[in-house]
Amino acid sequence: MYKIKLLTKILAASLLLPFSLAKKKDKPNIVVMFADNLGYYDVSAFSDDPIFTSTPNIDRLAQEGTKFHHWNSGAVMCSPSRSALLTGKLPIRNGIYPVAFSEKAEYGLPLNETTIADYLKEEGYATSIVGKWHLGHSKKHYLPTKRGFDEWTGLPFHMAGGSIEEHICGVDVNETLWMPLYKNTKIVQQPVRIQNLAQVYAKAATDFIDKSVNEKKPFFLYMAFSHVHQLCAPRFSSEQGTCQWASTMFSSLSPVATFNESVLEMDWIAGEILKQIEKSGLVDNTLVIFTSDNGPYISEQSCSGKKGPFQGVWYGHKTAKQL
Repeated sequence: MYKIKLLTKILAASLLLPFSLAKKKDKPNIVVMFADNLGYYDVSAFSDDPIFTSTPNIDRLAQEGTKFHHWNSGAVMCSPSRSALLTGKLPIRNGIYPVAFSEKAEYGLPLNETTIADYLKEEGYATSIVGKWHLGHSKKHYLPTKRGFDEWTGLPFHMAGGSIEEHICGVDVNETLWMPLYKNTKIVQQPVRIQNLAQVYAKAATDFIDKSVNEKKPFFLYMAFSHVHQLCAPRFSSEQGTCQWASTMFSSLSPVATFNESVLEMDWIAGEILKQIEKSGLVDNTLVIFTSDNGPYISEQSCSGKKGPFQGVWYGHKTAKQL
């Protein structure tokens, strides 16, 4: 069937293909975990150097499944790379090219584009996105629940796209662009509390799996991590001076967590999802893919991911306007 072929082409872009796809007649459940600005060496399964952050849950996918070393992103920016994943088209063909949507954008993924979620709903799947959307938010018909997803818990754009608590973006001179947390089409928290965002994401994902099992429906979970994109710069500090997540889960320096601690937090979320799949007895009938959108944002230096063996010049010497 064409729809299944399309899905296969899209999933072929992934890095890690874990768990076994069932030899059952049942439709397989599908989980796509999509990291934000993650580097090649940020996943310890790709590095033998012990100084790098350990990611045991994600590594398990490589150990029990298939690890892909040859990977190409659909684009070097957040919005276009996500549009490529969800539509199976290069961004220049689906209209999301060449940059990411800003917090003031009045448009989104073109309404004539069909997503994986649209196709899978036609096949009887329950569909959910947890995490970062970044394909349009100013009008409700651009939100995920209008693009094939039954439900959404997450943020509308990248972590540096709006002010978060006492973190201020350079573009937000009036301190009014507070980052919202959405539940479907409603803002349920603004500004979002980063300290417990990982727990919110994990609960939304595991509750969706549990609900789908109870309803006896195959499911598609798009776990679009907000991790490990840099936050806005702290109010009285340079962007390079302090990193990342105001997490209390792993940080001994709360409320300012390091980049590696944000990687640990992402790995913890992945682990909670894998536990729920096992608890529900779905391991033999669930396809799980973990991948990243476009590689590390290396101009953030110590606050960015590890590029590994790649050249990694993206945003290293050019401004957004030049790109």
